[in-house]
Amino acid sequence: MVYQFHPSQVENAKKICEAFYRGVMYILFHLTMQGGKTGAYLKAALDLLHDPESTIDNIIIIGGYSDTALTTQLKRDVEEAIEHYSADK
Repeated sequence: MVYQFHPSQVENAKKICEAFYRGVMYILFHLTMQGGKTGAYLKAALDLLHDPESTIDNIIIIGGYSDTALTTQLKRDVEEAIEHYSADK
């Protein structure tokens, strides 16, 4: 499966980036299950890391769950999102 960012994820990523540029240091991002949270914050992270005007050079993802299957899924999603993002650049 080819990873893709859906329009709602791109829009939410833009909102996250705009908040960071306004000086917001912490964001609580709450959506329903399967609402596109992972894609949105991965897109925002990649945008912030690659924007020449950004001062962000590290991203830390903290998952508040104990399910190891979710950790494995997140690692895969990160790798696939990076590949997709890089291919689009």
